[in-house]
Amino acid sequence: MIHHIVLFKIKGNSEQDVAYVKKELLSLTQLNLTESFTVYNNYTCNKNKGDLVLDSKFLNADRLQTYMQHAKHLEVIKLTSPFIEEKSVIDFVCD
Repeated sequence: MIHHIVLFKIKGNSEQDVAYVKKELLSLTQLNLTESFTVYNNYTCNKNKGDLVLDSKFLNADRLQTYMQHAKHLEVIKLTSPFIEEKSVIDFVCD
């Protein structure tokens, strides 16, 4: 199982922009390539490091690669990139 986590810092941190990016990210669940897929809002007062976390699991590296190259994923990147100040990604093997 591959755990794929992405932390997003939204430019300006407006509630509308955060909600828009979250909505677009959640649209990726329709791909049915993940074992789990959730997007969380940062609930603390400390928004210095990020506003949203995408937390997903893939059965294997091939499924993750298919997801990364999928036209819908690339479309979401294009639509949300203008709103993203910074993004950090980590992928690791989990049980």
